[in-house]
Amino acid sequence: MHSFSTRYLLGLGLAATMLTAAPAAAEPPIFSPLDADVLEQTTLVPAATSVTAYTAPNDARVVLTRFCGDGCVRCAGTTVGSAAFETRGGRCIDHPRGLELPPGEAVQCTNPCSTTGAALFSGLRRP
Repeated sequence: MHSFSTRYLLGLGLAATMLTAAPAAAEPPIFSPLDADVLEQTTLVPAATSVTAYTAPNDARVVLTRFCGDGCVRCAGTTVGSAAFETRGGRCIDHPRGLELPPGEAVQCTNPCSTTGAALFSGLRRP
């Protein structure tokens, strides 16, 4: 059993450690929303087809912050692959820091279902 003074000193040591430990810093966004235009694009993907749902411009930087797929829609980029568009059982996936799409990146979406689906791209675009 510890005496009162030992417990008091242990408590002070723990408090000092908690106060001096640096919090984990969140990664900053790729660029400020104040320097960019909002990107919102929805593309319908007809049943049993594949379409190019979004193509990043060659003359601007595009940072994807959210992707939503409706229905059976599955998407993949030519260089970023499909991980950026995996909704993991939900309907949307967020990219809090942002995912920069290379210039000219084409996102192909496929809909194997019998009803029309949609793909929603949200983010920032900066010339």
